[in-house]
Amino acid sequence: MAAKIKTNLKRLPWPIFGVFLVLGGLVAIQMKTRWALQRASLPLNARIEVVQAMYLNAQEEIERLRKEIASLRTKIEEQERAMAQGEDYLESLQKSLEQMKVIAGLTPVEGPGVIVRLADSQRPVILEQDQNPLVVHDLDIVQVLNELKAAGAEAITVNGQRIVAMSAVRCSGPVMQVNQVSIPSPYEIKAIGDPDTLASALELRGGLVDQLRSVGIEVRISRENKIHLPALSRTPAFRYAVPVSEENHLAARPPEE
Repeated sequence: MAAKIKTNLKRLPWPIFGVFLVLGGLVAIQMKTRWALQRASLPLNARIEVVQAMYLNAQEEIERLRKEIASLRTKIEEQERAMAQGEDYLESLQKSLEQMKVIAGLTPVEGPGVIVRLADSQRPVILEQDQNPLVVHDLDIVQVLNELKAAGAEAITVNGQRIVAMSAVRCSGPVMQVNQVSIPSPYEIKAIGDPDTLASALELRGGLVDQLRSVGIEVRISRENKIHLPALSRTPAFRYAVPVSEENHLAARPPEE
C-alpha cells in the first residue's frame, strides 16, 4: 500500500505537490499562533504567581550563596589565624633554638665585653722560694671564669676554647688543658657582656685580681666594644645521659604537698 501511495505521489504534477507543501506550512503556523495566544491569555494573577515563585526561588538561591560565601570567609580567616599562630610559634621556637645554641656554644657570637690576660710572674726565681704561686694554675683560671659568670658574662673563651657547661679546665703536668685541648701560656680569657660590669667585678679591692697580682701573676683587663668568640670546637658526646620521656618525667616529679 505504502509503495502504491509513494508511486502515486511521484505521478502527481509539481504544482499540486507545491500546494500540499504550502497548506502544511499554513497549518503549522496556525497551530503555533494558537499556542502563543493561549499562553498570552493566561490570567494576570497566574502570571504574577509564576513571577513571584521565580523571584522567591532566586532569593533563596542568593541567600544560600551568601551563607556559603560567609562560611568560606570564616574558614579562610581561621586558616589565616592558624597560619599566623604557626608562624609566631615557629619564630618563638627559632629564637629559643638560637638561644640554646649560644648557651651550648654551638654558634659563633660577638658583642661588647672584656679581655683578661693572665701570665706567669716575671719576678726573679729564688731557689729557696715556692714557685707555685708564681705560675698560673687551673684554679686561677676557674676562679676568673666564675667571677665573670657571676657578673653576667653571656659567652666566654679561654685561648679560643669556648666555655660551656661540659668544659673542664685542668693542669696536666706543665700543660694547661681546656676542653681536652692543650693551650699555652699566657692565657687570654674573652667574655661577652657589659664591659663595665665585668671589669668592675674583677677589679674589686681585695678581690681575685688583687690576690693574683699580689703574688706576682700578671693580670691585664681591657674593655672592648666588640669581641668575636668562635663556636665550640669539639661537641661533647653523651653516652649515658638520655632525655627523659614525658611519662617518666611526670612520674619522677615529687608529690605536691
